[in-house]
Amino acid sequence: MNNSAPRPVFKDGTADILVVDDDATITAGSARLLAREGYTVTQVHSGEEALRRAQQQQPDLILLDVMLPDIDGLEVCRQIKADPRTSSAFVVLCSALRTDGDSVVQGIAAGADGYLSRPVDNRELLARVHAYLRHKITIDDLRDSERHWREQFERERQASYDAEIRALGDSAAGTVPMSARVLGVGPLSETAPAAFAELQAAYQSLLRNALEQRIFRIENVVTIGLRDLAERLFRTRAGARDVTELHYRALSACAAGEAPGRARALMETGRLTLIELMGRVLNAYRSRNLAIRRHPDAVLSPTGKNTHE
Repeated sequence: MNNSAPRPVFKDGTADILVVDDDATITAGSARLLAREGYTVTQVHSGEEALRRAQQQQPDLILLDVMLPDIDGLEVCRQIKADPRTSSAFVVLCSALRTDGDSVVQGIAAGADGYLSRPVDNRELLARVHAYLRHKITIDDLRDSERHWREQFERERQASYDAEIRALGDSAAGTVPMSARVLGVGPLSETAPAAFAELQAAYQSLLRNALEQRIFRIENVVTIGLRDLAERLFRTRAGARDVTELHYRALSACAAGEAPGRARALMETGRLTLIELMGRVLNAYRSRNLAIRRHPDAVLSPTGKNTHE
């Protein structure tokens, strides 16, 4: 009467088991026992062959003898766990001689998921294999779930960035502010397209430099560039909407064709850059207003110097 637990069922059918031992009698006996349970079993007799078959077949479970004729089983285990193609395999080290506590610790340190001492009777072997595979199924489900939520999070985060860029575009294309209507000044991109294009090119360069500074912690001239750009915007009588439009167009141009990760980094860096640019433009207008209050007869020339009428 078979009192063993039911065979674990994988999503794609039966489990694929690789049995590795230099003793062909042991591998043949294990293979027959496991095949009767419905598992797909492959037998190999050396470390080199085990590594090659593991890469080709990507088995679910590997019963790996510690003492092999060519490569030590611990080293085989390390290489299997280090290879992305085979790292998800559940590796169980098997040994009749190296069964002491130190050997088990060495096996775990090599990345083994289990340690089986020989000799072991058939019922215990089947029970352990069932348990190992149930554990493997649980781990696989957790990995799938983690991957699913990570991908969903990335999609939602990308959607939020896309929405933010669209919002910037909508803001830049919004209604003309009251000050612009009173002064009769239209959007800078329409009234001075050539100047706007030069400003956009300068700002795109600043955005890229700001990203490089953030990633590589390198010194550059972002701060000086923002100061000069703010002064140029002030001299062209740019408003908040003009700065927003400049940021939107420059950011869109920089992010076009970039990998998603770098595009998101540009967006995040751009937020801080836009805040600093807005602040510098605002300070330029405040300074001019203060200068006029102190010298009512003064006029600010296009060069930024005070002259008297």
